[in-house]
Amino acid sequence: MENLFQGVKEFTKEDYRRLKGLFRNIAHSQHPYTLFIGCSDSRVVPHLITSALPGELFVIRNIANIVPPYKKPEEYVATRSAILGWYYIIETGEVFNYNKEEKRFQKIE
Repeated sequence: MENLFQGVKEFTKEDYRRLKGLFRNIAHSQHPYTLFIGCSDSRVVPHLITSALPGELFVIRNIANIVPPYKKPEEYVATRSAILGWYYIIETGEVFNYNKEEKRFQKIE
């Protein structure tokens, strides 16, 4: 547990100071272009995997990175609600881009 406390101290002393302008810019709103759907597994670290900065990813984590099939919002409301309105979606290991003409997401190879 001590290493976690030390990590917070180091973040405050080093990373926060280095990224202070970024944190100031994103303090009042967020506008990420990419939704990352990943497993809740503690070994999956979305920002580390993608080299993203704070504010660049909107992250949904659940068991087995499940994306429920579309249906009326009686179940799975949280995940389905978060999926709407993105330009890019990363589902652990796969990347999708929204095609406006076809009005659907396409897998990027």
